[in-house]
Amino acid sequence: MANKQVEISMAEWDVMNIIWDKKSVSANEIVVEIQKYKEVSDKT
Repeated sequence: MANKQVEISMAEWDVMNIIWDKKSVSANEIVVEIQKYKEVSDKT
């Protein structure tokens, strides 16, 4: 059985990098961090 390569979006990478950096972080804290450098809504 062949291995499937999974690709994630840049937005997903942004979230993962924040989680890896902060270790323990809420969804709201992730939004606040992303809003420091991108114009996003908490509904995104």
